[in-house]
Amino acid sequence: MNRTTIPLLWALLTGVPILVIGFVVPSVGGVPASTVGLPFFILGMCVCIGSVLAALLSPPSPPTKVVDEAKAIKEYHPTQRVPVIFGFVGLIAVAAGYWILFETTGPVGYGLISGAAGVWMYGAGTVRLWRHTLTVYCITPSKLIKSYRLFGKIRQTMPRAAVQATEKRVGIVQRLLRVGLVKVETAGDTGTSVIVATNLQNPEQFLRRVEG
Repeated sequence: MNRTTIPLLWALLTGVPILVIGFVVPSVGGVPASTVGLPFFILGMCVCIGSVLAALLSPPSPPTKVVDEAKAIKEYHPTQRVPVIFGFVGLIAVAAGYWILFETTGPVGYGLISGAAGVWMYGAGTVRLWRHTLTVYCITPSKLIKSYRLFGKIRQTMPRAAVQATEKRVGIVQRLLRVGLVKVETAGDTGTSVIVATNLQNPEQFLRRVEG
């Protein structure tokens, strides 16, 4: 599936339903329905707008505008699978909190904690999905380049000849999701001192190409 498709599906499957909830939610405890639905409306609108922007601004493949000295040997993107899973787990936690608060006689605190944690996980997963969609790592014959763009382009460049140390981290959760983190450091004061590539689907291959 194309990388630009994932944010659009995220907006359609999660942002639009949240937006609709903002219109149809009933009044609660005397609070007008418009007031109750306003947070849902704002959240859904932000998710939809941000996801569409991420899809439209996603770096081209191959990233010809990113690499200006030579054709990239290889390009890598953070996997979108991790933030999508994180966001869906958040939605499940929100649903569990609603169920505890309104459908059972369970402790109110449990419902509030579950709901708050779920909202945070969903929001964090959504923002991370945007960042992963807009981030590209390019390896050229002489440089490692990390590029990220939203309203402006942020670019980090590291000469491969100056690489002093590399580190790969794969924790328990990352191992289950089949991703990893690679940290690359340069020697001296030239270029970028540190580039961290997170949630790479094939960190071993990325590390070999940087060191090769």
